Amino acid sequence: MSAMPERPTPQQYVARLVVEAGARTAGHDAPAVGAQAVERLLALVEAASVPGRGTEYSAPLRLASGLLADLLLQRDPGPGEHRPVTWPRFRRKGVLVLGPHGAVRATRLANGLVGEEPPRPDQVVVLGLPLDEALADVWSGHVWQGENRTWGGMVSSLAARDRIPPRADAASIAARWSRIVGKDRVHLVTRPGTTPGITRAPFRVVHPPVTAAAIELVRATSSTLGILTDSATQTRVLEGVLRPLLEGDAGPRPRVQPELVPWLERRAAGVARRAAAGGYALHGDPADLAPGGTGSVTWPGSADAQAATLAVAVRTLLAICEETP
Repeated sequence: MSAMPERPTPQQYVARLVVEAGARTAGHDAPAVGAQAVERLLALVEAASVPGRGTEYSAPLRLASGLLADLLLQRDPGPGEHRPVTWPRFRRKGVLVLGPHGAVRATRLANGLVGEEPPRPDQVVVLGLPLDEALADVWSGHVWQGENRTWGGMVSSLAARDRIPPRADAASIAARWSRIVGKDRVHLVTRPGTTPGITRAPFRVVHPPVTAAAIELVRATSSTLGILTDSATQTRVLEGVLRPLLEGDAGPRPRVQPELVPWLERRAAGVARRAAAGGYALHGDPADLAPGGTGSVTWPGSADAQAATLAVAVRTLLAICEETP
C-alpha cells in the first residue's frame, strides 16, 4: 500500500499560490508583477511562522494575514497633526449624508463632501439600499473599524434578536431627522446614480459593492494588528494603507443564509412601508429596499471562502512587494 502524500506546510502552500499568481499576472487580464516582487514575497513567506494549528486553508491564511500585518506596519505613515475643527458661521450648514458606512463614504467622496460633517445641516440625504446589501455594508464598516465580526455571526445574531442595525434602517433614520430639521429637508434616496432636486448640482449616490473575501482579509489582518499595535495605529494602517490596496477588488458578495431569508424579507418590507408613509422626499421606489439577492457567499469562514480570501491576500502581498524599492 502506497504512502499518503505528505501535506504541504503553510509556507509551501502559500509559496505555490504566490508563484501561480505571479504567472497569471503576466497575461492580459491583470497588471504584470515583476519577478523581483515574486522573489521578495517568496523569501518573506519562507521565513514566516504560523502560530497554532489549523485546516488546509486557515493555517496558510493566518500566515498570509500575519505577513500582511507586518508589511502594513512598516508602511505606517505615523499620526498626522490633529487640528480641532472650527466652523465659521457661514459654513455650519451643508449636506449631511447618512446610512451604511461604505455607501456614505463613497457618496460623500463622489460629491466632494470632505472633512467633518456639518453640525447644522440644511439638507439630509439618507441612503436606502436593498436590505441584504445594507447589512453587508454595515458588516464591512464594522470590520474596517477593527471589530472581529464574521458575516454569518452578525446576521444570525441580528435575526435571533429580530432587529436590524440602525444604519441599515433608512426609514428610521429619515424619520428621526425629519423631527430634527423638518420633513422638507430630508431626502431618502433608494437608487445609485445621479439624483436631481437635492442640491444645485446633481447629487451622485454611490452603492459600492462589498466583496466577501476582501473584507474577510481585512478581518483577519485587523485581528493580528490588534495584537501587534495600539488601536490608533491599527485604524490608521487599515484605512490609510490597506484600504487603497483593496479598492476595486472584485468578487462574490456576502449572502444571507437561506433559512434567514424570510426574516430578512419581513424586515425589509417593514422598512419599505415606513419609507412610503414617511412624508419626506422619496427619490426612487420603496420596493428598491427589498433584498436584492446579489450575493453568493453565505458564510465567509467556510473552506471555499477561506481559499478566496487567501487569493486576495496573495494579490495584496504581491502588490506591496511590487511597490517596495
